[in-house]
Amino acid sequence: MYESTVRYEKDFVMRELLGCNGNVTCILITLDRLGLHGCDFTLSEIGEVLHVTRERVRQIEASAIKKLKHPKMGRVIKAYMES
Repeated sequence: MYESTVRYEKDFVMRELLGCNGNVTCILITLDRLGLHGCDFTLSEIGEVLHVTRERVRQIEASAIKKLKHPKMGRVIKAYMES
């Protein structure tokens, strides 16, 4: 129970940080490709599930990673991890 609550909270924080705002495609790609669900999926595997091309998955993933690398985001993530 505790582990699932912690995982849900981490997933929620990452979705908020990445600005997915309820976008199911963004949420799934972010969680799956960044390994936040505990396992990694290929671009093709995610594309098949979401009915998009692997290139579109790559584009969304690149956008999420760009957001994570922003200096302001680094401070937010660091503060979250330390709390």
